[in-house]
Parts: sequence; structure tokens; C-alpha cells
Amino acid sequence: MTSYFRDKFSSSTNKAKIASYDPHNEKYMVSSNDQVIYNPLSKIDCENIIGKQNFSGVLYAEIDFGLSTGNAGVSIVSNNGSNVKVTLEWNGVSYVKETATADSIVFDKSLKIPRTAKMTIEATDADFDVSGSCVVLRQFSIISIVKGLEADNGKTIDNKYKWIHGDYSSAFKHFDTVFSTGVSEFNKEIGGEGTGFIPLDNSKVIMESFNRYSDTGSFGAGDSLSYLVSNTEYIEAQADTVIAAATALIITASENASGEIINRGQFTLTRPTEEQYLYLIWNYTGV
Repeated sequence: MTSYFRDKFSSSTNKAKIASYDPHNEKYMVSSNDQVIYNPLSKIDCENIIGKQNFSGVLYAEIDFGLSTGNAGVSIVSNNGSNVKVTLEWNGVSYVKETATADSIVFDKSLKIPRTAKMTIEATDADFDVSGSCVVLRQFSIISIVKGLEADNGKTIDNKYKWIHGDYSSAFKHFDTVFSTGVSEFNKEIGGEGTGFIPLDNSKVIMESFNRYSDTGSFGAGDSLSYLVSNTEYIEAQADTVIAAATALIITASENASGEIINRGQFTLTRPTEEQYLYLIWNYTGV
């Protein structure tokens, strides 16, 4: 009987259980029926699996696919030949699959937000596994270059960038630069597109030269902010080649209440052939 009740209760966690003590026979009486008393919302990450045995009813879940964009979905496997119906709803659009063997739902998660999808699983006497399929991230590299004049040696300034896609904005990536002869910063960051400081395609990228009240460097009249999208990986010794090929941005200068000066430029990132490198250049050489 122990195994009977264990199996019975594990397969009907959201069904009613009735129990009472019989003082005449000195026994504890328990029974289970098919009345649904609650239907919990399971919250899972996209790499997780929901598995059930001898399941009848409706199960609700919320799957977190994160902020990345691309193809995402779920895989459905019925282990005993019973029909399993899965409805996945993301951003107001529903995708439905029903199978007695195996199938999958794939959709284009084209926006960072909403990051979650609602899932409904309907089955009768089914043994099944439903697993999330996360977005496969495309790797992308950001190489930030800061170059100044020998006369700037030892001076300081804050160089930074961020990216915006739809309603999402990343934090600023800061380079608290201390100028040295030639290239003062040559920073490479690689990661999945749309994560951290790695922008998505068609994002707006904002670059700033921020002259804080404590900084001794400055952004001169001939200085520039520029960028280059390329399939070529350049090394630090080739910084001048990158600068020569880069596209200069239109600069907007502003001053805050503390007298700190911000020089800003922005552009829309496009990668027509999925180029692997984005170079961001803060050029203080005046050329």
C-alpha cells in the first residue's frame, strides 16, 4: 500500500485528497479523487525539463528564455503513446503542437522583452517530458580602442558605450583611461550577441567621451568617435589601420550642472554578412 499511495499522490499532486481518523477502528482513512483543487504555475529556465508520469489534466508553466533573440521553443516527448498537447504563448502569439510520439515548437524570439513564454500542457494518462530549447547565441566581439597624443600622457578621461534595442538598454561599459603614448586602451570583449555589453544587430550604440570634474584629459575640436564593423581581427599594432577605415560619428556636446562635459555620438549597428568584430574608437589625436 505504501507504493500505491506514493504513485497515486505523485501523479495527482493538484487533485483533492480527503482524510480522516476513524476512532472506532483506530485507523486513518485517506482517499484521492479527480477534483482539481489548484493548478500551480511552474516557473522554469529554458534549459530545464518538465516530466510527468501517468498524468491527467492541465499543467501550466512559464519558461524564461532570457533576453537573447533568435529561435527558441520546446521539445515534446510522449513516453507511453498517449497524446500530449502543448500550447506555447509568447508576445501574444500562440503555437500549438499535439503528439503521441515526439514533436517540437520553434518560434522566432525577435525581441528581448518579453523574456518569458506561457506554456499549457494537456494530457490524459500520459508519461511525458517537455524540455525548453534556449536561444543559440551568436558570438560577437567588441574591440574598444583609445588613442591619444604624447602630450596627453598621464591625463585621465572616462570613455564609455552602451547599446539600446527596443525597450531594453544595457548599462554603460566604462574605460577609465589614463593616457599613455600611442594606444591607451585596446580591449576585446567576446560573448553571445545581446548579452552583457555585446549589442544585438540593429541596436543603437551610444559612445561617449565623459570629461568628469576630476579628469585632466579633454575632448578637443579635432578629436573623434568612430566605429568599424569587420570580419577582420586586427591587433593593437594595427590600430591606425582600424582608425583610417572607421566611420566618424556626428558629435553632440553637452555640459551638466557640475560642469562635466559629455561628447556623444551614436549609430545603428548592422551586420549584413554577420561580421564578427565591432571596433569602437575614441581618437584624441586630432586627426
